[in-house]
Amino acid sequence: MSRSLEITILSAEDLRVNKKSIKKNAFVTLKTDASSAVRTTRMDVNGGSYPTWNEKVIMDVPLHASFITLEVNYKAMMGINSVGISRIPISDIVGGYVPQNQVQFLSYRLWDRKIKRNGVINFSVRLVVPPPEDWPASYEIKQAKEEMKMSSSGLFEHDQVMESKVNQNNPKNNVICVPVWLRHCISFFKFSFIFGFVYKKNKKKVCD
Repeated sequence: MSRSLEITILSAEDLRVNKKSIKKNAFVTLKTDASSAVRTTRMDVNGGSYPTWNEKVIMDVPLHASFITLEVNYKAMMGINSVGISRIPISDIVGGYVPQNQVQFLSYRLWDRKIKRNGVINFSVRLVVPPPEDWPASYEIKQAKEEMKMSSSGLFEHDQVMESKVNQNNPKNNVICVPVWLRHCISFFKFSFIFGFVYKKNKKKVCD
């Protein structure tokens, strides 16, 4: 079992190696303590020690995972070098008072291999909540109910509108709802047609 997290790696600040600012080619790797899978962002070639990515990553995080590791690296002539690591507890992201599907913007300190502070990484994260099995029918029914509650505008009236329900013969399961103004228009045209027909018939009899 796992849950999906949408993580957007935004940027980093004040990245250094041996007390010198890095020049380019910074990128971020993402992984959890419960899986060997690693996700990687693109390289930033222009930002230097203040790179920007704005890259979205979807991660399947096992339920027993405890934290997510974000590691900033950069590519040099001699290979890949680590700049700093930040471990994000899952409890900081999931649970608590944060509503599900709510985007959180976070900034965490990076620590180098010598356990010294080395910059900050900025990112956003949200728990991806799957839609219900009967989507989109359940969502449309909910929307129809909300519209009925707003009947004070006069556009929809709960007592005079056809019952909102899922049309079983409709392959798209669309909710059917008839606005009151349309019902009134239909009634008016029916009345006009019947009145005109009766008037013409009586007029013809008088002339005969």
